[in-house]
Amino acid sequence: MIIFQDTTSIIEVLWDIALAFFVVRLAAIYALLTYTTVLLVSLLPISISTPSSSSGPHVPLAIKLIASSALWARYVIVRYEIPRAVWFRAAIGVVAALLGVVGEVVLRLFGLGGSCGMTMGIGEAVVGFGGVAGIMVLMGVLEKEERKWETIEEGEKSL
Repeated sequence: MIIFQDTTSIIEVLWDIALAFFVVRLAAIYALLTYTTVLLVSLLPISISTPSSSSGPHVPLAIKLIASSALWARYVIVRYEIPRAVWFRAAIGVVAALLGVVGEVVLRLFGLGGSCGMTMGIGEAVVGFGGVAGIMVLMGVLEKEERKWETIEEGEKSL
């Protein structure tokens, strides 16, 4: 039984495996940074109104998740030199969001979410995890717009 007809198909399969590994690795790093930051921020009592109050204003967990993901998405994109391909960044964001969903399910199964304040309602989870996936794509779109303005400015300088 011949699995591969020629070396071209072997190279294509190996390339697909390497690409999948790269996406999963970057998504795991992105998810770990994002969710660890949200956990640490959620555990800190932040008081903005009065210094005497023991707990600060209630900021929804989804907002913390989106803000944290924007910070870490930029870091991961720059640090690991992720290409501007929208499909590639979307894949990293979706896998990171799926890792977050798995983490949320594990927290709920073991009953750990209530003790650290990390469990979310269904609507909040959809917004938060959708934000994690969407931020990577949004960063790509913003970078394309930035690149467009750079080429316009370079064109004006050459005139």
